[in-house]
Amino acid sequence: MSAKEVKVPLGLIIAGLILVAAYFFFEFGGEDAADGLLAVSVVLVFEVIFGILALYIVSWLMNVGFGNLDTAAVKLAAIFLFPGAVALYMPAGLGWLVAMSLYVILLMWLLELEDVVEIVVCVLVIAFVRAVGTFGVLRLFDS
Repeated sequence: MSAKEVKVPLGLIIAGLILVAAYFFFEFGGEDAADGLLAVSVVLVFEVIFGILALYIVSWLMNVGFGNLDTAAVKLAAIFLFPGAVALYMPAGLGWLVAMSLYVILLMWLLELEDVVEIVVCVLVIAFVRAVGTFGVLRLFDS
């Protein structure tokens, strides 16, 4: 099994979690950071679960294979988590552009997608699930 199958995605997941934790610690500090990180962690878990399910439905409809479920799930979790974590450190527009670019790069590299339509559909599904998750976080903080 190559490093791209498990080691790289796990590294991206760990890096993404560290980036999110550091962002909340430096942005909010102390107890507020812990509360924010907890809320975002819960939302991230749901985003990854629903995102993987949504992408598997899309892959079935488009007849695209992501490989074995166990390694594909780790890869998809990395694809969901890492670009958003990187985007936290940038202004909104630039962060969105960087995240979209990273989604495309990671889909092409980790899942070996080559068809432009497949990549665009996957990126749109990821963006939709992430947007729903983001609004969920905002509702949590709004209450």
